[in-house]
Formats: sequence, structure tokens, C-alpha cells
Amino acid sequence: MSMANRDRVERTLLCLFVGWLAWRIGFAIFAGATSWVSGLLLIDELMMLGFVMFGRSAKDVSTSPREWILGFAGSAAPLLVQPGGTQLAPTMVLAVLFMLGLFAQVAAKLSLNRSFGIVPANRGVVTKGLYSFVRHPVYASYLLGHIAFWLTNPTLYNLAVYVVALGLQVMRIMAEEGLLTRDPEYAAYRQVVRYRLVPGVF
Repeated sequence: MSMANRDRVERTLLCLFVGWLAWRIGFAIFAGATSWVSGLLLIDELMMLGFVMFGRSAKDVSTSPREWILGFAGSAAPLLVQPGGTQLAPTMVLAVLFMLGLFAQVAAKLSLNRSFGIVPANRGVVTKGLYSFVRHPVYASYLLGHIAFWLTNPTLYNLAVYVVALGLQVMRIMAEEGLLTRDPEYAAYRQVVRYRLVPGVF
């Protein structure tokens, strides 16, 4: 399968996964099975989908089937969560956490200027904005949203989904950096910004 066709298949599958998540969360909100704040996750995931759909072409894209699968799995896995459980924090606290994640995602993706996709690729090295704090602020913003959703819907199933998703994202980060480091500009950037996801931790 050509890269263009593979890209179309992955985008179509992501649309289906996001639509399925929207139906599950929307139904649960109307049925009173979860708080309205769970719906903020949909904004997060719809933005991710939008940036994937309209991302600009890359100058260096991974051709590894493993890394294409990893990119898709890392994007799709968080979409498998389900509403349920007893909320662990006040609704407004969770709303603020969601909004912080959304703000971070918008700020990071505006810095990227459409340099975003689900497959490891070099679409240009970005060093400004949130990228001056961590090397992967988009993934950090997803983490905030995932924490907020789990606190709203704290089931063991959702915890397992997010643990697997985090593992996939870390593997995705490593694959992306393996490709990007071939660019001397990115190699120099790594020396300035030391942490990938959480300052002082990773």
C-alpha cells in the first residue's frame, strides 16, 4: 500500500473511532451516566482529528510499517475509553483541568503551524512557545485531558486504556525522535530542551 493510501485509511479509521467515542459520551451525558464535563474530551479529540486531516506534507516520513501502526495505535487507543464510575473530583475542578489541556493543545499546535500528523515525520523543527519547555507539548496536553476524563470516569477499564495509551505514546515519542534527530537542527534543539513530556521527569 502506498503512503498516500495508508494515510487515507488511517484518517478514515480515526474519524470512525472519534465518531464512536462521540456517540458513547453523548449518550451517557443525556442518560445522566456521566457529567457534562466528559464532553470536553470530544473537543480535545476533534481538534486532534482536525490537525491530522489538514496537516501539511512532511519532508521526511517514516516508511516503517511498525511506526505507522504505532502512530495510529497511539492516536486511537485513548478513544476506547467509556463513561462510567463515580466522579472523584468537583466538576469545576475537572473542567479547569480539561480547559488547561485544551489551551496547551491549541497553543502547541498553533506553534506547529499544521506540522502535525500521526506518523513519525519531519515537518519542520519547532522550538518556540511551549516547545521551549518540553519537546512534545501536544502529547503533554493529551495527558492532562486523559487525567481529567479518568477522574470523571474512574473505572479500572479506563485506567487500563490510558496506561496502554501512555505506553504507546512514549514509544511513539521515541520513534519520532529517532527520525527527527537525523536533522542537525533538531539534534541541537534536544540539547537545549532536555525533557520530552514532563519537565524534571521525562
